[in-house]
Amino acid sequence: MNNVVEIINEIHKYLGISEIERKKQGEFFTPTIWVDEAHQMISDQFGSDWKEKYIVWDCAWGTGNLTRDYKFSNLFCSTLHDSDINTAKQMKINPEATKFQFDFLNDDLELLKEPDYAPELYKALQEGKEILFLINPPYGTSSGNKNLNGIKKNISTNFVGEEMKLLKMGDAQKQLYTQFLYRISKLKNNVKISLFSPTAFLTGVYYKKFRKLFYDDFNFCDGFIMNSTEFADVKSWSLSFSIWNNSEIIKTNKCIYYIKELDDNLEIKNINKKEIYNTDYIKSANKWIRENNNFDKIGYPQTSSALNTRKNGNGAWFDKSIGFFYNAGNSIQTNTTNQSLFTLPFYGDAQGFPFGEDKLKIISSIFTARKSIQSNWKNDKDEYIAPTEAILNSPNYIQWNNDAIVYSLFNTSSNQSSMRQIEYKEKLWDIKNEFFWMSKKEMMDMAEEQYFDELYTDARNSEERYVYKTLQNITLSPDAQELLDLSKELIKKSFKMRKFMNNEHPEYHLNTWDAGWYQMKKVLKEYHKEDYNEFVKKYKAFEDRMRPYVYKFGFLK
Repeated sequence: MNNVVEIINEIHKYLGISEIERKKQGEFFTPTIWVDEAHQMISDQFGSDWKEKYIVWDCAWGTGNLTRDYKFSNLFCSTLHDSDINTAKQMKINPEATKFQFDFLNDDLELLKEPDYAPELYKALQEGKEILFLINPPYGTSSGNKNLNGIKKNISTNFVGEEMKLLKMGDAQKQLYTQFLYRISKLKNNVKISLFSPTAFLTGVYYKKFRKLFYDDFNFCDGFIMNSTEFADVKSWSLSFSIWNNSEIIKTNKCIYYIKELDDNLEIKNINKKEIYNTDYIKSANKWIRENNNFDKIGYPQTSSALNTRKNGNGAWFDKSIGFFYNAGNSIQTNTTNQSLFTLPFYGDAQGFPFGEDKLKIISSIFTARKSIQSNWKNDKDEYIAPTEAILNSPNYIQWNNDAIVYSLFNTSSNQSSMRQIEYKEKLWDIKNEFFWMSKKEMMDMAEEQYFDELYTDARNSEERYVYKTLQNITLSPDAQELLDLSKELIKKSFKMRKFMNNEHPEYHLNTWDAGWYQMKKVLKEYHKEDYNEFVKKYKAFEDRMRPYVYKFGFLK
């Protein structure tokens, strides 16, 4: 296959179309081994004679990777580029097919009647004959976000996209492959679809309106997911092949896919099965954590990191806030970069929100459910679900939720900090860390022993922090308690050097008695690295123990 690709690239170069330009438009070659697998799945679904039985239309044909190695009785190939037709003629690709240049997302179907297009296909559409779409449409949006082939500007601006925009179809209106599906669904004929595509249109929160329309006309038959790196040198994510039929519509929101991989012998193997699901008719975790979240905002300092604040701006806050949860997205793919806890409003992202004492446990639980799960190509589009009331009231969940508070204190995305006398709108502010887990007395005793007068005075004039008070009234699992005890030992062991580092780096605010783990790590990494590494090791073991419950409690399927 690589030789064929190289030859085609050379022809395109001669014709003035580079592979780079194709990638910018979301196009890339479909490897033969995966085309064969797709054809076999179609045969399993519709019979081995489907190439003879059906009219087959590849409306995103490109250079024919889905059809070149097969013969069809009624094959129609349309493509955006005239050069693709010329390439096919020179290489004698699918000589039996009717090939024509056609912009599927812009051109009127009436064009098909013309002699230079496909009058027989037009007639078949008008007569409602069985047509099977076999496509690998381009993947890409004009949103400015990086995806398969980098940033693609305005590529999804077209007639179909504008029509979908009028219908307010969310992310689907920006995505090229869902635009293809939308136009196919409008044919309202005896249509079947088999396509390679990302799985976001089946799972994403902002595809809900599109799904409702699509599921009204099409029923999922079969499919598999694979690693996108099998197609090209790109970031790893879940790429699917799926088959859809618009006869005998069965209303379901459940699609079971095979997970397929290449083994060491370069043969495709079924690894497992996976449910591709969404939260259209169940409560998402994102919605759950935002319930009853109405409050009157007050002006409050904003932060761009745990210890960097802005002098202007208006942070979303209310009088009884104890923290801020930066929570963007509801799928696993946003876990690494878009889930963080702060003591102040996080600047630059409207998807976060402040929370009060009543939300401590729910925020700790979803934070643990998000940060303990790592994204990979098999799970990256999985959406988080709110646990049922029965689960929330179960003893096992309550215990896990208690432990999740400890998890939320020491994660690398836990940015809780304490600061004093920071400037905001020409006033000086003291920022408390309600996530601090030790008592005033413990801190005052250590400060007195080390003659750290600033910290002693700061603690003496303060109240106990909310997380400390909460921990006095709950029972922790042994490993959570061990981790909490070890953190206290490290705070005590590093106290002398904490005073020294505060003199060297006053910007760390280590003279505050309720300084968070984010701040304390600076002392530990500098002067007690081995002890800190041992703590990290125990934290990871604790995380490993917590992780399986994310599935047991129904946050994920």
